Amino acid sequence: MSVNNPAPESANGSIAKASLAMNKRLVMGALLVLVAAILIGFNLYVRIVLDARAVQSAFSDLNAMLKSYSDQFEQRTRLSGTVLIGLADKLGSEQFSSREGYILLRQAAESLELIRVLGVANKEGNIILSSRSPKPPKVNVKDNASIAYFMNGGTDPWYFDGPYQSRIDGTWQVLVSAPVHDANGAVNGVIGAVIDPETILEPLQRVMLPDDSLVLMNDRSELIGTIPFDGRAVGNKAQFSRLGAKSIAAGGAAYELRTDAGGNQLLVSARSVLGGKVSVVLTRPLSQALKGWQLFELASLIASVVLFLLAVMGCGVFAYYDVLQRRNFNQLSLLNKKIREEADKVEELAQVKTNFLANMSHEIRTPMNAIIGLLHLLGYTSLTADQREYVRKISDSGKFLLGIIDDILTYSKIEAGKVKIEQTIFSVQEIMNSLSTIMSVNSAGKDIEVLIAVGESVPRHIIGDPFRLQQILINLSGNAIKFTNRGEVLISVELLRKDRERIELEFEVRDSGIGMDEEQVANLFTPFQQADTSTSRKYGGTGLGLSICHRLTELMDGEISV
Repeated sequence: MSVNNPAPESANGSIAKASLAMNKRLVMGALLVLVAAILIGFNLYVRIVLDARAVQSAFSDLNAMLKSYSDQFEQRTRLSGTVLIGLADKLGSEQFSSREGYILLRQAAESLELIRVLGVANKEGNIILSSRSPKPPKVNVKDNASIAYFMNGGTDPWYFDGPYQSRIDGTWQVLVSAPVHDANGAVNGVIGAVIDPETILEPLQRVMLPDDSLVLMNDRSELIGTIPFDGRAVGNKAQFSRLGAKSIAAGGAAYELRTDAGGNQLLVSARSVLGGKVSVVLTRPLSQALKGWQLFELASLIASVVLFLLAVMGCGVFAYYDVLQRRNFNQLSLLNKKIREEADKVEELAQVKTNFLANMSHEIRTPMNAIIGLLHLLGYTSLTADQREYVRKISDSGKFLLGIIDDILTYSKIEAGKVKIEQTIFSVQEIMNSLSTIMSVNSAGKDIEVLIAVGESVPRHIIGDPFRLQQILINLSGNAIKFTNRGEVLISVELLRKDRERIELEFEVRDSGIGMDEEQVANLFTPFQQADTSTSRKYGGTGLGLSICHRLTELMDGEISV
């Protein structure tokens, strides 16, 4: 028996393993550095490049909302101007008395949610009609910019200005005005609509986001109103006046990122309306605008940390596994070394045993053949009946002992691998005929019929080892006769399979003997094993015969079974 084991480790092998372990550690370190670099690069890209894009996208959203608010404010203001132009045409026709003019203005003011008061001033600036009461207040507004604009030849169909403090009640207001022409088309007065700043902004406040704020200023950077509304700040210098002036100068939108007094960053966007007379400024906290993006940044940072930790854990697990693997390999190498040493000892002992059995069998067989030959010759001398019976018994015992020696010698050769299967041409019929003769002699004295059956499809001549085949058949049929006291023993052969280069024959030995149970069948081909202890005492034998048959059958690429 031989065992293949790895050779003992040399100094060069240990150095190679140490170098390999160092290389693995370097690879793991390089992998961690690479993963860290990729994750850091990704997060820098998110926080620099994508941050800038997110801010730009937030500005785009803010500008879109600002445009919506600005358009609403401008449409409502232009609607007021259009109403004023219609009223001016009616009043300029001089078809209405003072009371009818008051009623007309009052009905118009009540129908328009935006307008608080409607009034008409003549070209001297005196108020001649008012929606407040049938009797207009005695107030001169000639110095008002709206009045002055049209009296000085202004050509716009309507005019927006403010904020102003009312000379009547002192409240802050803005004024939308339009010229009143006489029948000849000359300007003989101005009609104006007084609008509260809070009223202007109220529709926008209902739809604005909670964190947004809005500033409305004129082209003089004076504050018209804010959302949330603060009446005390109206008329003061407006916040973000520089950006508002920039939008008015540009005639469109302007935006910037600004930090307020509290250190909070704001998105600020301004847009001019009403031909540059007004600028609408919308602000939004940067943290609110980028709330979703900041959640993504936080998630990406957490994911990066988790991925790096997983990479570290993976490398740690790999390193731990590598240490265990090297430790197991070293232990396995030591164990294999011990196994190899033990295997060498076992192989040496097996060889000693085989050599001993072969030598002893050969040494014992030679004198046994001489003893049996001398007993045969002694049988031809003058002997008494008792003496002749003693000689026969001695001869039978010698032959039995010689059979045992032959079995041991054959088994030892098989164990040593010295049995070679020959390939010669022989006749199956001759083998079966010879077997019939031998079995007839062995069955003499028993009420047994020995039958030989050769199938018609069995070839007359085949190539194989006739001696080993006959040895197997003699052993099997001999066992059948040994364990059968009455009945028959049948030895048959049939052709199972045949192709161009190979044939397969089935030899069957069947008897009507004592039989076996499942446990006995399971141990049938084990060396030195018999059905039970009584079998050896009653029938004799070493228990090697069937084991030899099993090994020889395997050597001839066959199978044997019960």
